[in-house]
Amino acid sequence: MCGKPGTGKNHLAIGIGKLIIENFMASVRLTSAIKIARNFKATWAKDSEERESDVIEMYASLDLLIIDEVCVQFGNDVEKMILFEIINCRYENLKPTILISNLPKEELATFVGERVINRMNDGGGLYTKVHLGKLPFTQKSRLFLLLNYSYQGNPNEIPN
Repeated sequence: MCGKPGTGKNHLAIGIGKLIIENFMASVRLTSAIKIARNFKATWAKDSEERESDVIEMYASLDLLIIDEVCVQFGNDVEKMILFEIINCRYENLKPTILISNLPKEELATFVGERVINRMNDGGGLYTKVHLGKLPFTQKSRLFLLLNYSYQGNPNEIPN
């Protein structure tokens, strides 16, 4: 989900997460890209009891992972690799992931890398530009349903 600050991306993601928890008793985590990078890098400390694979497993095993503030981290090659590793593990296990960013899709692709974007788009992935603050309630609800059920048609032709 991409959009300017204050457009409702987090609100929508939290709503999706709550729906998944309530209806499927599933594990959902909302975190930020920088927290993921910090958790991963913390395994490099001499006294760390966690390994890199433990951190990857923690994020890869969740039923739904929502990663906020994508593109706020430094965006170096190590961080791109960490994000790719987690998203790729989730992709291989057919687990949904939501990325939230204030950047447009084109800039997001440059920042996180094409491999991450390819994984997110494969299998019916949906890119959504969010402007909820300006939509009437019925359109907000339709957008929520669109995201929740991974509608694969033309986003300009959302069914009633």
